[in-house]
This record gives sequence, structure tokens and C-alpha cells, in this order.
Amino acid sequence: MSFNKLSERDILQTDLRSAPCYWWREDSETLCIACGDEGRTELSLALEAPAEHVGRSFRSDNRDLRMIYHHDVDHRRWASLVGIVTIVEESGDTLRGRFRILTKQQQYLVITGWTANQRALVIGEFLATHNPHQGRPIIERTEANGMNRN
Repeated sequence: MSFNKLSERDILQTDLRSAPCYWWREDSETLCIACGDEGRTELSLALEAPAEHVGRSFRSDNRDLRMIYHHDVDHRRWASLVGIVTIVEESGDTLRGRFRILTKQQQYLVITGWTANQRALVIGEFLATHNPHQGRPIIERTEANGMNRN
């Protein structure tokens, strides 16, 4: 997202309303959420969110969101910069959430590889069921090719 110029091709925002979504805890402090399937768009969040803080908003930083998109020769990836995530417990094994995160976005071009970072606003909502078995492969795919959270 450039604040110096706005071309007709620039992405204004990326809106994700993906299903299915899964959640689980990697440890007492890390809440993981993964949305999508092995299809076009997959997103993962890894939040420092202790269990007693569910029901609150969390500031997002450069470690939290990873997202990928694949369709034919169009490949894109996103990593969070700053934003906010709100998570509410729906029932014992279901979480509902919303997020608005400014990201850096890259597109893969066959001749030159990954483009320079552009800014994109990613917004979305999710309803996630507890299922680490389904969610972990999504996190692995969104962290592949240099997109780890370190």
C-alpha cells in the first residue's frame, strides 16, 4: 500500500472469508488459527493469547499472520506488519474472530521471482473449530518458502 501513488492495479484490501477454520494451542501462550484448505487461499495466525484472555482484542505484529494464494500462474503471499485481532469463545470448542491487519504482500513472477513488498490491508472473519490435526498442515504451507515467523 503506497501513500505516494495509487494505480488502477493496486490492491486496496484483501478480504478473507474462508472456511473451514481450525484452532488449537501450541503451548499455554500461543493460540493458533488456520483457515482454508489445500486450495486457493490459506491463512494462519499464531497469537500470543493466554487462555484467560480469549474474549479480548490482541495487537498483531510481524509474527502473527501468514497467508498464501495460488491460482494457475498467480501466486501471492502476505505477512503481517501491524493490526488487531479479536477472538470470542462461541462454545466449548468453537472460536469466532475478526481481524484487520496491514501486511506486506508479494507476487511471484516466473521471470523475476518474488516481487518487492507492497502493502495490503487484510480483513476477515472466521469461525474456527478445535482441530489441530487439520490446522497444522495449513500453518506449514503458509510458513513455507521463507515465510517462517522468526
